[in-house]
Amino acid sequence: MEKKLRDQIENEVNYANSPYYTIRVENKNNRGTVVKPASGETNKKVSDVFDIKFDTNNAHEFLRWEADSSELPANESIYDYISFEDTSLSETKVTFKKALNKIIIRPVVTARPQIISWTPILSENFTRKDTTIQAIFDHEMDKSSIYYSDDEIADLENLPVTRLLTTTDGGVERTYGYEKDGEIFYKGISIINNKTKENLNAYFKAPVFESPTTLSLATIDDKHNLFDDYTQVLVTLDQNFCYIAQLDETRTKPVVMSESKKWIYQVNDAIDNVPPELRAISVATTADTISPSRTEPSLTAEGIQSLKLPSDNKLRLNVT
Repeated sequence: MEKKLRDQIENEVNYANSPYYTIRVENKNNRGTVVKPASGETNKKVSDVFDIKFDTNNAHEFLRWEADSSELPANESIYDYISFEDTSLSETKVTFKKALNKIIIRPVVTARPQIISWTPILSENFTRKDTTIQAIFDHEMDKSSIYYSDDEIADLENLPVTRLLTTTDGGVERTYGYEKDGEIFYKGISIINNKTKENLNAYFKAPVFESPTTLSLATIDDKHNLFDDYTQVLVTLDQNFCYIAQLDETRTKPVVMSESKKWIYQVNDAIDNVPPELRAISVATTADTISPSRTEPSLTAEGIQSLKLPSDNKLRLNVT
């Protein structure tokens, strides 16, 4: 007991006589606010534990903490000197483990995804009723934005729902929505009549990412059974549309939009009922020894079956 007390006193004396080191929490790109420490720096002794906190602005998402020092010895890790309780939390605790000057702690943040283009838009002449809804994002979005996970499907089945709506994506069956009380609902997407608030989802096919940045919703094939002429359509894409950011070698994090996206368009009484027509094909060789501008005579639709193409050159086909 006496030795334990003596050791305790000795440790306290050693701690009291040990130097302070300044540790800075740096907001390098001004994408938020350092909340703890309030001044952006703190003076600590070895073995101290202290709090750090960073609040991002609305356009960014916190990912993780990282640290460095200009005086870090070669072949050593900064994490031999400090440790984080959890680097993925914007508010966490830090332990100062070993003496080192000029330690800087930084928050790593990333921009939230945004929708940078959307169609149809409200226009003077309105829009055909069968026009495809499309949104283009500034990041490559994750398909979990439009498809339910297994856990989410289990929750849906407990509602209960009349049926789940599925589609095939990349050879895999995915659930994108459900029917309940005679209405169709999508994950993260709402299409309604802006005036009557009628649910219009049933007039559209399954949502699909035509490319990692382009979301599309085409109308159903029965174009003569769409919503009323001159309907004002309100489209809402939920805030939880996301892309996946890498936290470290093993962990990822979904990064969602800062808010939901809404827009309105109005339809007229027209639909596109003219099928595409093949009128002619022009053929141009692309071999290095032949000018790409050299073009064979155009062929009419009637002459396509008798078209013979050389096998020794690559070709460019222009279909009109």
